[in-house]
Amino acid sequence: MIYLLILALILFCVWRYDLLEETERKEVFYWGICVIFILLAGLRYEIGIDTRMYMKSWEFYPDFWNMHWFEDISRFQEKASGLNRFQPGWVLYCMIIRSISEDFTLLQIVTALLFNIAIFRTIKKYSRYPFLTILIFYINFKFLEFEFEIMRETVAVSVFLLLAFDNYIKRRWAAYYVGTAFAFFMHTSAILMFMLPLVRNIDWSLKKYTIIMVMPSFLLAVAGRAILGNLINIFLGGSGFIAQYAAGAVENETNLNYLLMYGLQPVLLYLLSAFGFKYIESKEARTIVFFSIIFMNFNMVYFTAGRLVNYLVIQVFIAITPIFYLLIKKCRTELIAVVLCLIYSAPTIYSFKKPENVARYYPYQSVIYHNQTRYQKSIEPFQD
Repeated sequence: MIYLLILALILFCVWRYDLLEETERKEVFYWGICVIFILLAGLRYEIGIDTRMYMKSWEFYPDFWNMHWFEDISRFQEKASGLNRFQPGWVLYCMIIRSISEDFTLLQIVTALLFNIAIFRTIKKYSRYPFLTILIFYINFKFLEFEFEIMRETVAVSVFLLLAFDNYIKRRWAAYYVGTAFAFFMHTSAILMFMLPLVRNIDWSLKKYTIIMVMPSFLLAVAGRAILGNLINIFLGGSGFIAQYAAGAVENETNLNYLLMYGLQPVLLYLLSAFGFKYIESKEARTIVFFSIIFMNFNMVYFTAGRLVNYLVIQVFIAITPIFYLLIKKCRTELIAVVLCLIYSAPTIYSFKKPENVARYYPYQSVIYHNQTRYQKSIEPFQD
């Protein structure tokens, strides 16, 4: 119910402030939704599988006040399986928060505060229709992922948005790379953002973006497993989902949710961007969209490739917002925005047909009051 109430509030704000262009109490509603997101993520109780993994590792963090940070971080990374993946910045971040309180809820609150301030600040600054951008984000799986799951990467994305992205737009490269380095210090997935300035000045036609960026990455992704074979497993420690689908389809074990997420989403984003190419309001925004599609395509070869552009998710949503706005105006109904969001978020919708997937997020459980279902109690954590 709480999710539907929030959706109703966002839809009301889209109608009143983005479509009717009213201004009365606009700031109150805008930052009010930000506060709601912060409370929703910050006060959750074991919502999200990754959250439970972070809760299990919480007790291992060393004491910040020992002042032996380098030695403590090294010892922490060797303490348990999987902890060696935690970047020093994340460990130090948790040490500081744990020095204030050993209650894991504080980590959730601080992370939610940091992330939502970062995205709402970015949306307010760069989106002409901010509530519509929030709607796209809210219905998409990325909302659940950022708010309830990948906490380390959520902090890294927040740092990138707060310290680096404005400098990217303004071409202040020294400050940009410093901000990106801080994000990388939190999570290694930020490494691709060091390359982003290389495409900063591209201003191509749709045809050129398609031929140079989209088609090669799509064809390489589809053919990648056949060409590379098990080299992906050997060097990257993972497997390409397309290969898993081919093997699983024989025994009717194909995970359609992941096929939709990693195969359909880049296609939908491309079709939407191609349809409304001229409505994407700047060359920087267009380049970010097509740069993101490249690595979304590579998800079909290696399943974490798309996470390399998690730092650009909000910017992509901002870029396609005017296309949603145009379609709403043409169809003369706000419902088309919901329909588009639902289509674009097909993986999330499909995954909810399974009770164990629904249980990851519903019913919502709060630290103030929680009464977990049987499925929620049985969920096992995994490492992001």
